[in-house]
Amino acid sequence: MARLTSAISCFRSLSAVSSFAACSFTCGEAAAVARRTLNLLRRVSAPFADSFLTYQRKSVFYSEYQGIFLLDESTYADRVITYGSVECTDRETPVAQAMLKSDNIWCPADQVSLVRRGSHVVMACEGDEFALCVFGTQ
Repeated sequence: MARLTSAISCFRSLSAVSSFAACSFTCGEAAAVARRTLNLLRRVSAPFADSFLTYQRKSVFYSEYQGIFLLDESTYADRVITYGSVECTDRETPVAQAMLKSDNIWCPADQVSLVRRGSHVVMACEGDEFALCVFGTQ
């Protein structure tokens, strides 16, 4: 209970804690808000705070209608992202079924993502419904 009270007190002391899209990945003000929020979370629970960092460092394959996919242990080179495992929002969609059988995504052109196992194409995802966001890769 003391930690919860402390967390509430910390929230009240911040001028604002809000979710927003930063104007750029190098925005100083957004970084300051993130640091304050992370410090607050660490005061409440360091493992909980670290879990936020773990998820924010994962690369993401996004489909407008068929789910969001977090890519674990990813590396990126030459328009190919390779990953160890996938976490998905809905395992029943066709894209999810392909992602769960794959180990990489090759993006040979804009708006083309080829979900593959090795060099074998499991599914072609084309159009602006799909996006690959690469974060925290080696």
